[in-house]
Amino acid sequence: MRTDSAGASRKFLNHLAVLEVQFSVSYPVPVAKARMVGWISNKQYWEPALDAAGDERENAWVVNATEVMGLADYPECTNLFLRAEPLHPGCPAQGPGQV
Repeated sequence: MRTDSAGASRKFLNHLAVLEVQFSVSYPVPVAKARMVGWISNKQYWEPALDAAGDERENAWVVNATEVMGLADYPECTNLFLRAEPLHPGCPAQGPGQV
């Protein structure tokens, strides 16, 4: 199952886990978690993102932020991966907290 951030509710994801459905959802990173800001900005912890063929994507990075975010009450084995890459030239500017 794949959904946008509206599907990131604990109740919904726990229901999917009970049904043994694998899921991938968007997750809004709370800007209020100030302890993360420096860690997110420091790319030494990040790995190059890969495309569908397994090749590195130019200027795109991913990191497993599960332990830093503290995903309490989510299904067991849930992981949170963050992606950072430049905005597409046609994309409107994002606000604070954009990686």
